[in-house]
Amino acid sequence: MWRLLDVSLSDPKLNVAIDEALLIGRHCGFCGETLRLWTSEHSIFLSRIASINNVDVEACKKFNVSIIRRLSGSIIYSDPETLNFSLVLNDKNFRIPVNPLKAYEFLYSFIQRALNRLGFDANVEYAKPLLINGKIVSMAMQHYYYDNLLFHGAIFVNTNMSIAREVVKNELSETLTTFTTLSCEMGRDMSVDYVKNLLASSFEETFGVKLTVGEISEKEKEVLDALYKRKYVTDKWNIKGEAPLTLKDALVEIYIAYPPTPLCHSLLSLINEVTADLRERLEIRVWYRGMGSTPGVDITPGLKHASKSSIIPAVIINGELKFGPEIPSKNALRDAIEKAFEHT
Repeated sequence: MWRLLDVSLSDPKLNVAIDEALLIGRHCGFCGETLRLWTSEHSIFLSRIASINNVDVEACKKFNVSIIRRLSGSIIYSDPETLNFSLVLNDKNFRIPVNPLKAYEFLYSFIQRALNRLGFDANVEYAKPLLINGKIVSMAMQHYYYDNLLFHGAIFVNTNMSIAREVVKNELSETLTTFTTLSCEMGRDMSVDYVKNLLASSFEETFGVKLTVGEISEKEKEVLDALYKRKYVTDKWNIKGEAPLTLKDALVEIYIAYPPTPLCHSLLSLINEVTADLRERLEIRVWYRGMGSTPGVDITPGLKHASKSSIIPAVIINGELKFGPEIPSKNALRDAIEKAFEHT
């Protein structure tokens, strides 16, 4: 049983933020597996690492195109005639193939089925867009957060490619000449609603699941509100690609040995005691030496320093190494956290 979300909002930034809110919500257990089908006002979606130099900012202003970064992908133009899709799932629950090539093909196969049902010969290849008649009609990409996955992309139903070619520049604008729309290839108008229904039924057939129309939960809305205010409305994210350290007022990271030593256990107990009344404002992450990084979670400068210098145990606050290897006093730790709140 999957939740089907047909949720499209007027603010493109809020529209994009929903995907990340759903991903975090899945990790926190706020929801189950979800397929979201949605449209957006005129927008350019950039990945975190894509250069803003690939976008004609003045042309975006001229055509009222929003510039928004999201978690993954390349550069995609979207408008109300573009159908976006987002899958949010736990990779263990859904038994995604371990091999990245097979995983991509597995998840993208429901789009392939939908296009096949329209009479097109579309084949999925790893990390490549879907082609019909030799032209790009759909793109997809993926982003992991812990053991949860966001697989998202777009189908160009009747997308205005002339605007897309105006707002995307450099070598990417030449690539856009190979893009097409379903309407163009069908030789007749295709409605976004028709393609929505086609994708939903193809999804059920491909994966043997049942879709039930649902809504965004209240807890997901709380995450969405924080993401929108702290991240998606900021130039720091949309222009520079710099994400906030946390969605809360401060971030405390603890770097300890694996398995934890008695000193590490003492530090964890101290952290729990000092922060007991601050959990609503504070995000706490525990990192274990030798256990590697966590997908979708940034490594802060302070954590890098503690790891490189083997400072164990260590306390990092808002990305800055504050204590280690000695355990701080209760008052010193509390004061450092409260000062971090002041600089939020």
